[in-house]
Amino acid sequence: MIVNVINPRPNCPACVVPPGEGFERLLRSEAPEALKELLVEEEAILFDTQTGTPPLRLDICTDFGPPDQDKLGNQDAVAFAPLQPPFHGVLVALADGVSNSPYSEFGARLAVQTSVSFIQRQLTERTCHSTPSPDQFQRVFDQTIDEIRKKFFLLWSRVAQSPGDFLPFGWRPSVFLRAVQAKELFLTTLIVVAVVETENGQYHGYYAHVGDGALSFWRTRDGASDAVNAFTCSEATILEAFLGPDVERGCFPRCFHSPLGDEFAVCAATDGIARAVPLPDLLAFWREQVPGTRANLARVQIARLKQERPDQVADNLSLAFVGRFPGPKSRLQEPQPPWWSR
Repeated sequence: MIVNVINPRPNCPACVVPPGEGFERLLRSEAPEALKELLVEEEAILFDTQTGTPPLRLDICTDFGPPDQDKLGNQDAVAFAPLQPPFHGVLVALADGVSNSPYSEFGARLAVQTSVSFIQRQLTERTCHSTPSPDQFQRVFDQTIDEIRKKFFLLWSRVAQSPGDFLPFGWRPSVFLRAVQAKELFLTTLIVVAVVETENGQYHGYYAHVGDGALSFWRTRDGASDAVNAFTCSEATILEAFLGPDVERGCFPRCFHSPLGDEFAVCAATDGIARAVPLPDLLAFWREQVPGTRANLARVQIARLKQERPDQVADNLSLAFVGRFPGPKSRLQEPQPPWWSR
């Protein structure tokens, strides 16, 4: 099952929306306040591994951010799903809708939902081995981008036939019409993380992104540890890249691969967090706090940032940690099934 976790209003808990549900509301032009099915996810999610404990752990959260923003809702979205056999691991996607683009919150949701479901299906159908090669993942991600843009184009075509029927909540008709004519609906960035377990209990990370945000990872291999910034918001080449319905506009997808070993943590964040705090600091926080706790550390960290750095946090906030870190074995808890199967 794929779950999209969003927070539509500043003072609401996380909202869980099954894939596809939001777009019928989009085409009826309802306000973000129409979103339903509220759920607070306070614990991390643990996934079974081939080698037993410790489990593969996911801490993930998205939040409206400071309440004094001039936004109607959260334009970020996140989604995740366990990999299907023959693979073992997890897929995670984060997206940040462009603020001046109509329906960017729905674009972000479509991007993360399509990424997780399409990549999972393509890896299962087209890869014979339990660990995909970097070139295979690059091809799958390129195909994923094409799939997302096709969906955006089909939605844009429907809106362009009768823009007046799809005027979004809070938008002036003239501004919306210009955006439709320029194919600037649904614009969003995208970050995808795939953590895959090999047959010998080692892990590999596959990362891809279009647009800004940041990703870092820490790993221990052969007794040595290192931390790597895969990409950051400061890279000028990624600031103008985004996904949208204009298939002729370049979106500059980029992919990376790294062996992770058996103890590691991967941290991905949209730019609301990445501009406020270095991701290696967040990785250090995760490593320090994770032994013995099931609290959702992404949720804890976002709450801390809003409280301790209100002058630096001025956007929607999305954060994900994927990792495997034993810590004191006596303090580890037994893996629990994901909440959606309870």
